[in-house]
Amino acid sequence: MSVPGKYVSGICTAVICLLCSSSLFSQRTDSISVYFKPNQFHVDSIGLSALQLLQRDKLCVYELRGYTDTTNTNAYNKALSKKRVDDVINILKSWNIPFCTDYQANYDGETTIFGKQLADNRVVIIKARKQAEPVIASPLPATPAESITDSLVISTNKILFYPDSYIIRPESLDYLNDLYKQLKRYNTGMFEIVGHVNYQSNRPASQLKDIYKLSEERAKAVADLLIEKGISKDRILFRGVGNSQPVFANPQTVEQRMQNMRVEIYIHY
Repeated sequence: MSVPGKYVSGICTAVICLLCSSSLFSQRTDSISVYFKPNQFHVDSIGLSALQLLQRDKLCVYELRGYTDTTNTNAYNKALSKKRVDDVINILKSWNIPFCTDYQANYDGETTIFGKQLADNRVVIIKARKQAEPVIASPLPATPAESITDSLVISTNKILFYPDSYIIRPESLDYLNDLYKQLKRYNTGMFEIVGHVNYQSNRPASQLKDIYKLSEERAKAVADLLIEKGISKDRILFRGVGNSQPVFANPQTVEQRMQNMRVEIYIHY
């Protein structure tokens, strides 16, 4: 979907970062499972992706339970489960993820309760819940007259989607309502919504049709909500660009991956 030529000049960009979920995990964010390789206790990249849900959803941790498979001795497995829990705790603390006042850690050692396969039982279960204190959204510009520049950037993690889905999570609606109030102050011009995802692959971006589709569907979901609130559909464009325009081409940290996963709103005026 292209932008009419008369709106190309004078573009103001509002960048809104979202945390879209990886296909590597799909569990509810109030209970996260991190799996380990045999005899290992350091969290790998897949586990890090799962843990970032806690950072995204502003949850506090109230329980961790570590488990192992049934190989090795009971004493070894008990110690290994503690090392796994401790590694998770160190990561969460380094990310400034809060722990609830009733937080507790448990080192249960070997088990078979999660399945017949040994790999199913090499796990740390993290339980979390919403914090009691409300989280204040990043402020939007006070008025268009005060905020429009050629390179305006607004970063937020308030537009969230369910894993591998274009359905907007309910906790994002307050921020989207604030966004609508700001956009409706522009009496003329077009709003172009562009969806991005963070998906690392050696294949050319043009071959990742599913990724493009998801990014477009998420952009459309934001567009549909703004139209429902009252912005004319004739003033809204949307498109998805998959992972073809990352902020970081080779993200090395969770924060960099978060910046790649975003929706951009261009105000063409």
